[in-house]
Amino acid sequence: GVLKDSADYVEQGKHCVETMARIVNDIRTFSRSDKGVMNLENVNKIIESVISIVWNSLRHEVQIQKELGQLPDIRCNAQQLSQVFLNLIVNASQATKGCPGMITIRTTAGSGQVVVEISDTGCGMPKDVMERIFEPFFTTKGAEEGTGLGLSITHDIIKKHNGVITVQSE
Repeated sequence: GVLKDSADYVEQGKHCVETMARIVNDIRTFSRSDKGVMNLENVNKIIESVISIVWNSLRHEVQIQKELGQLPDIRCNAQQLSQVFLNLIVNASQATKGCPGMITIRTTAGSGQVVVEISDTGCGMPKDVMERIFEPFFTTKGAEEGTGLGLSITHDIIKKHNGVITVQSE
C-alpha cells in the first residue's frame, strides 16, 4: 500500500542523491586539477605511475602490455594527464569484461608530437555509442559504475594541452 510506495520513493530518492553526489565530486575533482601548473614532464613516467596505482585492482582482470618509445619531455600538467591515462586504462579494462583482457599502451614521438595509443581486446562498441563517448554524462554503464564524465573530462584535458584524442572500434 501507501507505506510500501513511500518506502520505494524514499529509496529511489536516496539513489538519486547518491548519484548526484558522485557527479558533483567528479566535477569538483576535475575543476581542482585545472589549477595545476605546467611543467616539463615525461609522459612515459606519468603512464608508469598510473599503472602502478591501478595495477593492484586490475591485475586479476587484464594484462597490460607496454610498448613505450623514447619520448622528449613535454610541457604539461602531470596531474591532469594522470587523470587522462587513469580514465582510459580503467575504461579499457571495463571494455574487456567477458573477453580475453589485454590492454596495450604504446608511446611514440615524431614531428614535435608525443603520441599515446591505448588499445584493448574488448568486444568493441557500436558506431552510435562511439560517436557519443566524449559527451558529458553519456554512459553505457549503470549508475553504480559511472557518471558519464570520465571521457568528457579526458577530452577536455587533452584539448587544453593542445592535443587531439580519437577513438576507433571494431
